[in-house]
Order: sequence, then C-alpha cells, then structure tokens
Amino acid sequence: MTDTGRNKTVVTAISKISERPVSKEACLVVIYGLELGKKFNLSRPQIIIGRSSKADIQIDQEAVSRNHCKIINTGNAILLRDVGSTNGTYINDEMIDEYVLRDGDFIKVGRCIFKFLSGNNIENAYHEEIYRLTTVDGLT
Repeated sequence: MTDTGRNKTVVTAISKISERPVSKEACLVVIYGLELGKKFNLSRPQIIIGRSSKADIQIDQEAVSRNHCKIINTGNAILLRDVGSTNGTYINDEMIDEYVLRDGDFIKVGRCIFKFLSGNNIENAYHEEIYRLTTVDGLT
C-alpha cells in the first residue's frame, strides 16, 4: 500500500489560550431570556438596565423596574448597582445593592439572566461568533 500523503497527520503549532487575541471590552451575554445569546459591550462609563424605552439595555418584562440597575465602568472595575428596583437585582442568586463584577458572575434582572464576561475571557469571542451566526443569513 502506498502512502498518498492523505493519511499523514499535519504538524501545526498550537498556541496557548492565553496567547489568543481576545476582546478588551467586558460584556454581558443573555443566557436566559427573550434575546438569548445577545451580547452587550460595557465600554461606556454608565449603562442603565430596565424596562424603560430609554434604558440602554431594555428588558420588557413586568418584573423589571423602569430603571432597575446600572452598570458603572470606572476603568479599573465594573460595578453593578441596584437603583431602588421593586424586585431587586441578583448576582449569583444573592440580592445586592452594589457589587464589583467578576468574570463569570450571573446577573438576574426580572426573569432575564446575564453572564458577565471580563474583557480578557476567551468565551467573549465565542458568544460574539455564536450570536453573529444566529443573526446573519449565510446566503446574503
């Protein structure tokens, strides 16, 4: 039997995960709710989450206050602050008033659950690609 070259394993250089380029922007990804998979970048200094049409991240549910909570990006840390919501803001199933977000935290606002991803998390790029694939028609 002759070897045609197809049966050989190709040697490739595998880079470390930590060496791969990642987004520098922290984000929230909807992991439960109407806009499943949608990603919200947190690059602005302040972002309001609520039911109001003026909210930066709008969640149209009765359980969500008009201005429910706000995200404050200080440049060094990202804070989540409840702004007097009726039903509260939860991080990892604990009700909070103010909290410094850490990579992988789960944020519950009404019946919507977000996952917080820091800017240096490779999962950030994964969610970006998955959302793009679900919203872009490959034929156009």
